[in-house]
Amino acid sequence: MSISPYSIPNFIVGALFILLGIFVFTKNPKGVPNRIFFFLACTSTLWQIMYGIAFNISDERTAYWLLKVGYIGVTFIAATICHYAFIVCKVEKKLRTYIKITYILGGVFALLIIATPLVIVSVTKYFWGYYPKAGLLHPLFLVYFIGQVNVVFTVYILVLIFKKKELSALQLTQMILLLIGYTIYTGACADFLPNYGFQIYPFGYLCAFTFISIIAFTIIRYKLMEIDTVIHRTILWLLTLVIVILPIGLAEMLSINWIYSLNALARLTLLSAVIMFSVWYYARIKPRIDHLFRRRKYDYYKVLGEIGQKIGSELNIEQVSTRLFKELKDVIYIRNGLLLVQEPGQSDYIEAGSIGYEQFVGTEKKPTVKLTQASPVSQWLQTRQKAIEKEQLDADPQYEDIKENASTFLKENALEILIPVFLEDKVNAIVGIGKKENLQAYTITDIELLENMGRQIGITIDNAMHHEDIVEKERLAEEMKLGREIQMNLLPHSTPNISGLSVQGLMQPAKEIGGDYYDFITLPNKDELSVVIGDVSGKGVGAGLLMAMAKTAIHTLSQEQTSPKEILMRTNSILNQHVGGQKFMTMLYFRWNALQKTLSYASAGHEHILIFRISDGKIETVQSGGFMLGMIPEIGKFLEDKSISLNLGDKVVLYTDGVTEARNPQEEMFGLSRLITSITKNSSQPAIELMNSVKNEVYSFIDTREQYDDITLVVMEAK
Repeated sequence: MSISPYSIPNFIVGALFILLGIFVFTKNPKGVPNRIFFFLACTSTLWQIMYGIAFNISDERTAYWLLKVGYIGVTFIAATICHYAFIVCKVEKKLRTYIKITYILGGVFALLIIATPLVIVSVTKYFWGYYPKAGLLHPLFLVYFIGQVNVVFTVYILVLIFKKKELSALQLTQMILLLIGYTIYTGACADFLPNYGFQIYPFGYLCAFTFISIIAFTIIRYKLMEIDTVIHRTILWLLTLVIVILPIGLAEMLSINWIYSLNALARLTLLSAVIMFSVWYYARIKPRIDHLFRRRKYDYYKVLGEIGQKIGSELNIEQVSTRLFKELKDVIYIRNGLLLVQEPGQSDYIEAGSIGYEQFVGTEKKPTVKLTQASPVSQWLQTRQKAIEKEQLDADPQYEDIKENASTFLKENALEILIPVFLEDKVNAIVGIGKKENLQAYTITDIELLENMGRQIGITIDNAMHHEDIVEKERLAEEMKLGREIQMNLLPHSTPNISGLSVQGLMQPAKEIGGDYYDFITLPNKDELSVVIGDVSGKGVGAGLLMAMAKTAIHTLSQEQTSPKEILMRTNSILNQHVGGQKFMTMLYFRWNALQKTLSYASAGHEHILIFRISDGKIETVQSGGFMLGMIPEIGKFLEDKSISLNLGDKVVLYTDGVTEARNPQEEMFGLSRLITSITKNSSQPAIELMNSVKNEVYSFIDTREQYDDITLVVMEAK
C-alpha cells in the first residue's frame, strides 16, 4: 500500500514530538516538568500518528476508531499543556485544584469520545482521507480545548510578565518564548474546521512543528527546565540543509509545469543556475545559523586587536565593563562575566561590572563581589601572571596551594576562568568568565587570547578608573609617560643566546609615546632566531597601541613554519583591519639560520640595511624596499623573500629614522652618510660596543637640542 503524501507531515511531526519528549525526560527523569512535558509529547504524538494512519485507511470503520484514539491525544493536550506551563511558571501549587479539574474534564471527554458519538459522530471522506465529523458536544469540547491551551495560560502568563518581580530575567525570557509557542500552537485549532464540513486541509502540524522548534530553541538557548545542552553539529548541518532545500524545493513544486515546458538546453541552464544559487545561499545561511547556536569560530589575531581597540575608547569603568563583556560574548560566547578592579586608593579587588547572571545562568550573585589582595587567589595571579582554570584545579599541580580557595570563589560566582589584567607587571583588575553558551570547553587558543587580552587592557582599565582625575588635573603628560614605560616593557629584556649570531638592540625613547619597535623572537627550532625592527608613523597613544598590536601578531605568527614575507603579509592584514589606512608601520623581519649562516628576510618599506663585510672593510647599503604595513589590505605583490649570507665577523646594522633624522642645534640632520661613517669607524668593536658607539655619536651630534624621535638600533654579528 502506498503512503498518502498528506499523511507524511503528521508522521514527521509525531516522530519529532516523541524524540523531543524522550530527550527532555532522560535529562531528568525525576523532574516534574520533564515528566509532564514527556506526557505532552506523547499526547501530541498520538494525535499526529493516529491522524496520519487514518489518512491512509480505506475502511471507514477502522478510520473512525483511529481518529477517535487520536482525539484522545487532542483531549489531553489541553490539560497537559496548561499543567506544564504552570509548573514552569512555578505556580503549580497555587492552582493545583484547577489543574485536577482540567484533567478530570479531559478524562470525561476522553470517555465520551470512545464510548459515545456525542463528540465524534462519524467520519467524512475528504481529498486527504477520512476525517472526524463533529457531534452534539463537540462545540463544548472546543471551548474546553481553546480555553485551556490559549486563554487561561495566556492571561496568567501575561500577568506574570507585567509584574516581572516574580521572574528572573532568564525566566522572563523563557515565559515570553513559551507564550509565543503556545499562541502558535493554538493555530492547530484550524484542524477543527473540517469537523464541521469545511474542506480545508488540516495544517495544524505546521503549528505543532513551530511549537516544537520554539521549545527546542528555548532549551538550547535559555536552559528551559534547567536543561544544559547544545545542538549537535550533525543536527546543525542538517538544519542548514533543510533551510536551503525547503525554499528551493517549494519553488520547484510551484513551477513544475513551466519547467517541463522548457527545452533540454533551457533545463540545463536552469539546473546550473539553481546549483549556483544553492551554493551561494548555503554559504550565507550557514554562518548565521552557526552564530545563532554559538558554533562560529573566531580569528584569534583579528579579535585580539579588536578587543583592545574597541574598549580603549571608553571613558569610565562601567562602559569598559559593558563593552568588554559584549566583545567576549560575541566572540567566545560567554554566558556570564565578572570584572573586579582595584579602585583608586584601594588594594582589594571590587566588582565593577557583570553580565548574564540572571539572564543566562538563572541564579543571583552576591550584590558586590570582592577579592582581597591578600587572598591566595590574588597572590597567585600576581605571581604567576597566568589564568586560573576551574577544570584544571584538581589536575594541575601548579594550583595545589590555591585549589580550595579558587574552587570556592569560582563556584560561588559561577565562573570557569579568572584572567589577570596587568599594568606594569601589576595585576590591577581580574576578569572572570563563566561557561560558554554552547557548553564547549575553553580551548588553548581561548586561554591564550584571554591572557593576552589581560596584558593589553590594563592601561584602558586604569585610565577608566582614573578618568575624572585625569580630566580635572590635566595629567596628559603623566599618561604619556606611563604609556612610554609600558611600551618599553614590550621590548626585549634580555639578549638571546643563539648559535653563530650575536644580537644587540636598544631604543632610546623621546618624551612622547612613539612607535619604534624591535624584537628578538626565539623559535621552536633552536638553530633559528627572528629579529624584527619597525617604526609606526606618528606618535602618541595611537602609535603605541599599533606597535603593541604588531608585536602580538608578530610573536604569534613567528611560531608557525612560514616565510618572512608571509608573516609580514598576515601582519599587514591584521593592522589594516584595525586602522583602515589611518596609520602605517614600516618593518624589517629577519630569520637567522645557524646551520646555513644566512639571514632570510622581507621588508615592508623600512630603512636601509647596512652590512659591514670584514673581508674588505666596507659597508654594503641594501635598499630594503617593500610596502608599509596597514595602509592597504593586500601587499603581497610588493614583498619579496630575500637572504643575506654572513661570514665570521660580518655585521648587520638596522635602524629607524630617529637615527638618520636626528637634528643638531643648527637644524642639520645626522643622515645616512654620518651613520655609515660611524659604523665603519667602530666596525672592529663587538656588536654591543659598536651599537653604543653609534648611539653616543648620535647624541653628541644632537648636543643640546631636544630629542624629537625615538632612536632605535639593532646590531647582528656572525660569530
